[in-house]
Amino acid sequence: MGINSIKIHLRQMITTNYFFMMAISLVFSMLGVWGKEASLDMSATQMKEMLSMGYVFPLIIFSAELSKDSIQIDKITRKIEWLLSNGLSALSLCFDYSVATWIATSLLTLPMIVVTHVMILNMSPLNLLDYYLYGLIFNAILSVRVLNIKNMNKYKSLGLHLAFLHIAAVLIEVALSHTLNMMIAGVMGRYIFALSVFIVMARTLSNEKIAGSYY
Repeated sequence: MGINSIKIHLRQMITTNYFFMMAISLVFSMLGVWGKEASLDMSATQMKEMLSMGYVFPLIIFSAELSKDSIQIDKITRKIEWLLSNGLSALSLCFDYSVATWIATSLLTLPMIVVTHVMILNMSPLNLLDYYLYGLIFNAILSVRVLNIKNMNKYKSLGLHLAFLHIAAVLIEVALSHTLNMMIAGVMGRYIFALSVFIVMARTLSNEKIAGSYY
């Protein structure tokens, strides 16, 4: 599996729908351009943080949508069960699907990030690192969640569930930042929360649970 598997998953996700979502992401970035003047009372650091966290929402929604053409369809068609029966571990599967979806979504939202960087404000390397690293964690949560779901009809609400998780993480960040008066404490709290969610979900992952799913 590994790189070859990731390439296969990427090809599965690059459809006409992919380019339609890319266009939507550009529209989303233009909303940020139009709202720039309304945020002049905010510091550059605050605005960068707000934008990077706000842009995680489309990244989450697009990831959930793209997963329909890769991990979701592979589970529905029992391809994942076949891979597991041939010796591939559940965590290896999770890694391959997470990285593939993250790469596809990162490329999809790249025009949005470029427009933001050029037309609104210069995103610092730390802001970009935060955006992409945090996005990778949420793609890992998405993959584990898909593998863990027994009733595959629940796929429809995946994006909504992930969005609520992101809101909870941002609220933790805001609360810690204001309480401790340290932005880094809030960011660390957000990452600890997201990683904890992933670890708890990953610990419940098993071949038997995946094989016992139904549609």
